[in-house]
Amino acid sequence: MKNENLTKKYSIFLTADKCEISGVEGILSLSESEIALTLSSSTLFLSGENLNMDSLDTENGEAKITGNVREIKHKRKGEKLGFFKKLTK
Repeated sequence: MKNENLTKKYSIFLTADKCEISGVEGILSLSESEIALTLSSSTLFLSGENLNMDSLDTENGEAKITGNVREIKHKRKGEKLGFFKKLTK
């Protein structure tokens, strides 16, 4: 019997001015300061400066981003925000 709830893996390769991510299913938002990507069971937030989506291939699950990534946040689907995170949102 197959387990239908298998979580797909993702990976991040980060250098000084480039970020390559595998396991990407789609994009939620895009600006020069923040990019939000959907993964199989989570959302990945990248923030920084001069961010640019060089390529997005959802068929192969690959995204290539250039710019200065300063922070990466990972949020599982269904994960609730804490009280203080709600206030600052």
